[in-house]
Amino acid sequence: KHNTEKNKVIAYFAGVPVEGLEAINSEYSITWLNGARLDIPSKLLESYSSTWGHKACHSFAPNCEYSWALHPRFGRIRAVRTIRDMDAGEEIYTDYRYSISKAPQWYKEDLRNFLINNFKMEESDIEEYIRKVDTSHNGEERCCAS
Repeated sequence: KHNTEKNKVIAYFAGVPVEGLEAINSEYSITWLNGARLDIPSKLLESYSSTWGHKACHSFAPNCEYSWALHPRFGRIRAVRTIRDMDAGEEIYTDYRYSISKAPQWYKEDLRNFLINNFKMEESDIEEYIRKVDTSHNGEERCCAS
């Protein structure tokens, strides 16, 4: 563990291309090339250690973002890149950027708490904000859209 400067790749996210319900139901899938999804199959999760990008936690005030990188073994893959300087031992957070209509309940509750605690929004303002954000993305999932 050491201090890390802004704009450094700190983790990679490789896996297997998946489609359909398999991609939608996974906690670890991420957007991939041409709208496909990349995932770590459930049967491999216990032993998987080739890349660690799937271990990033969610925050609406992240210190990292998903990006692209060229990996010597996996080729062009997703990566976790710092968006500010980070101290040694600091937790890694990315914004999962779920579409609200497809987001799990914990994500919706976290968004409401974030808006109340950071922007002092009222419930009616939160509902309007969520409606605008969700319709502005035409129902497309936003997770890791970069």
